[in-house]
Amino acid sequence: CTNVLRWESRNQDTLQQKNVMRIRRLTPREGWRLMDFSDEDFDKAKAVNSDSQLYKQAGNSIVVNVLVAIFGQMFDGKENEYKWH
Repeated sequence: CTNVLRWESRNQDTLQQKNVMRIRRLTPREGWRLMDFSDEDFDKAKAVNSDSQLYKQAGNSIVVNVLVAIFGQMFDGKENEYKWH
C-alpha cells in the first residue's frame, strides 16, 4: 500500500495537507506464517475454522525459536543446548 495525500478543509479559508497512511491487515495465512507455522498446518486449520478463529489462534501462539531462546537465557550457558533447528 502507498501513502495517500489528502487535502482537508478545516474552514473555508484554510486548506491543510495531510499524509494519510493506509495499513493493510495481514491475512490469516500471513499471520500463521509469521508465527512459524507451515502452510500445510494452516490449510488443515482453515478447513475447520473461520478467519476470525484463525486470527485468534495465531495471536495466541508463540514462535518456538523465541521460546527456546528465552529458556536458553534462563539457564545460563545452555543457549546452544536448547536449539530447535
